[in-house]
Amino acid sequence: MLLFFKKEDLSYRPRHLGDAASCALYSLNTNNAPPSGVAEANNAELEELTNTRCWVEAIALREAIAHRTTAWEETLVLAFHRLSRTRRSISAEVFRDNPDWEDAHRAFHRALLATCPSRQLIEFCARLSDHAVRYRRLAMSAAFPKRDIASEHRAIMEAATEGRTDDAVDALVQHYRRTASFIAK
Repeated sequence: MLLFFKKEDLSYRPRHLGDAASCALYSLNTNNAPPSGVAEANNAELEELTNTRCWVEAIALREAIAHRTTAWEETLVLAFHRLSRTRRSISAEVFRDNPDWEDAHRAFHRALLATCPSRQLIEFCARLSDHAVRYRRLAMSAAFPKRDIASEHRAIMEAATEGRTDDAVDALVQHYRRTASFIAK
């Protein structure tokens, strides 16, 4: 099954990326695009990205929890608070991506893994997350407004800060798989 993205789905430019990285993100899957400037993606690519994120971020999260500190817990709780207070969509009627939410979302997931002792693993997770931005935006437009994403992030944060490693990993994996499920339908 093929999935198609509108150009505006690919135009999001995370504030943390430079021009080269933004161009790389924009160019993903735009080769051989169907007519009218729609970029093509397929379920196999989505499944590979989702599986890879689940595998490597499970390792990074286990390590982060094993090396947790009070400062890490406080940072994660604050990142969750900021994320939960930011509207996902700038419109209540239809999904319109909120760049402030994207920034808060990125900060939450980075805070979650921050005490992982492997900088290379953290950087790889960040690259995978950046690659997943376009899928997340597509999933949100399909799931809006019925998905309670704040409760998903709360479950991850609570399990992590309470040191319930298996529960935190399960919640994170379910979170990523739920996002993918909205697209693969």
